Amino acid sequence: NTLDLAKVALLQSMNVPINQDIEVEAVNVPDPGLDPYTATVQQLYDVSETNLPEVKGADLRVKSATLGVQVAKGGLYPTLSLNGNLSTLFSSAASMQTLNGSSTPQTIGFFTDPVTGAQLPVTTMAPGYDRSGISYGSQLQNNFSQSASLFLRVPIFQGNVSRNRITTAKIQQQNAELTALNTRLTLRQQIETAYTNMKASANRYRATKVQVESLERAFQIAESRLNAGAINATDYTIAKTNLDRARASLIQTKYDYVFRTKILDYYQNKPIRF
Repeated sequence: NTLDLAKVALLQSMNVPINQDIEVEAVNVPDPGLDPYTATVQQLYDVSETNLPEVKGADLRVKSATLGVQVAKGGLYPTLSLNGNLSTLFSSAASMQTLNGSSTPQTIGFFTDPVTGAQLPVTTMAPGYDRSGISYGSQLQNNFSQSASLFLRVPIFQGNVSRNRITTAKIQQQNAELTALNTRLTLRQQIETAYTNMKASANRYRATKVQVESLERAFQIAESRLNAGAINATDYTIAKTNLDRARASLIQTKYDYVFRTKILDYYQNKPIRF
C-alpha cells in the first residue's frame, strides 16, 4: 500500500494520469562522506544573493520605483514640445481643363443703340476646354503640405498635483526597498534553516551508521550463539529485526542527508547531480 501511494504521489507530481504502469529507475547515490560541508552560511548567502531570480526581481523593482520618482519630479518642470506634420490627399472627383484649340462666342455684356434704343449684345470668342481626371501620383505631389508647431507648457496650476505624485512615488520606492530587504532576510533565514537541517541530517546519518555497525556485530554474535544452541530462535529473530530496521533507517538518513546537501548546492547555483 505504501508503494502504491508513493507511485500515485510521483505521478501526480509529474501531472500524469495514474491509470498507467510505470517503472521507476533507482538512483544510485554513493555513500556520502562524513566530511563537513565546505561552504559556510555567509558564503551560501553571498552566492545566492547574486543568482536567485527573486532577489534580482526585487532589486529591479527598486530601480523601477526610483525612476518613477524621477518621472514624477518631471511634472514640476515646463514642457517644450515640437510637432511636425506631412500630409497629402487624393480625390477621384478631381479634374483639370486643357485647351482644345476651338472657340465659341460668348456674350460678355450689352449696350444701347443710340439710334434705335435697342439692347445689343457684346460678344467675344471664348477658347474651348477639355476636362480630364488628374492621376494619382500628380495629386499626391500637388497636394503635398508641411507644417511644424512648437508648444511650451508651464505647470502653474498643477504644482500640488505633481507634488502629490512625487510623494506617492517616494512611498512606492520605500515599499520596494522594504520588499527587497525582506526578500534578503527571508533568503538568509531559508539558508540558515537549510544549513541547520543539513547538519542535523548529517548527525543522524553518522549516528545511524554507527548503530548499524554495532547491530551487525550483535547479529553476528547472535547467529554464532544460535548455531551453538546458546539462544533460541526468538532472540535471533529480534537481533535480525533490529539490524534490518537500522539498515532501513540508514538508507533513509542517507538520502535525506544527500537531499539536504543538494539544497545547499542549489543556493550556490551548482547543477543538481547525483
